[in-house]
Amino acid sequence: MRTLLLITLLSMVLYLPAQDIPSEVVGDAGWVLFGPDTMIVVRAADGHVWLQQNMGAENVAAEHNDPTAFGDLYQWGRWHDGHASRTSPTAPAATLAPNNPLGLGMGSGSFYIGSIPSDWWGTGSGSDTWEGSVAIAVNGIDPCTALGDAWQLPTQADWTNVLAVEAITNTTTAFSSNLKLSAGGARDGQTGTIINAGLYGQYWSGTASGVYAKDLTVGDTWVNPADDALRGYGMSVRCLNKALHVGLGDTGAGQGLRVFPNPSAGILTVDQGTALIERVEAYASDMRPIRVWNPKTASPSLTLPDLPNGLYWIKVVCAAGIQWRTLIIER
Repeated sequence: MRTLLLITLLSMVLYLPAQDIPSEVVGDAGWVLFGPDTMIVVRAADGHVWLQQNMGAENVAAEHNDPTAFGDLYQWGRWHDGHASRTSPTAPAATLAPNNPLGLGMGSGSFYIGSIPSDWWGTGSGSDTWEGSVAIAVNGIDPCTALGDAWQLPTQADWTNVLAVEAITNTTTAFSSNLKLSAGGARDGQTGTIINAGLYGQYWSGTASGVYAKDLTVGDTWVNPADDALRGYGMSVRCLNKALHVGLGDTGAGQGLRVFPNPSAGILTVDQGTALIERVEAYASDMRPIRVWNPKTASPSLTLPDLPNGLYWIKVVCAAGIQWRTLIIER
């Protein structure tokens, strides 16, 4: 009897969900697991699901200068290797060879500092990205992927859009918005000193800009979603999940897109006329990722994995960046 009870309890633990998705109602909250921690997420006015707290924060902000909501400060292009802690040790970036994510090997707990251009990743280019798949990739792993494959850093355009629809214009409205942005400040990339904590919110985007990277800075009377910042600075990270977006195309294909047959029986064709289909993603009804295809052709026919009968979401991304999501039935 004890053995059977233990097996039952283990089964219950193994099959606990990794996230609770907010409804389509703006402002509705849910959660996602980050290791042993539960992070609060929210449906923002842009239709996307965002973290409602900073990575590394103890909780959602109770006010804009709530220190328990400041969280960690990441250098641009770096992963969860311990460096983002506000008390992590510093080390000279000049000792890295090369001075970019590749030079970190499998990671380092040090916050790398140095004078320009010997600060962290001080000689990068505008083609750099923060979306590598392994720790030793030169373009660095997006720390948001630790929440799940569909989670990502916001781009500069994402920040610009959500500021507009959430009416964020300063630290006060940043906190009162659905995102509950806090003024966590930054960490100086030349000295390692924490600056502006409680005064400004500074949030990385995943967008490079020459040797710099774009960040969102929120001040007491202004916001700038296109600030050029040195990559060696430590800044807050917020994550969003675009796969969970709701909008005009959510209940149907729209604008000429056809996904058929529906119901499906293992083979699915995605057609948007002559438009190139860049990526197709399949999700379970609870938004658990199932499969990603990168056909890069017009009207691809895709073989679905062996799926139980039920409802599934299909997300389609065209070459022009246009996205749709549609619901299919698998039989």
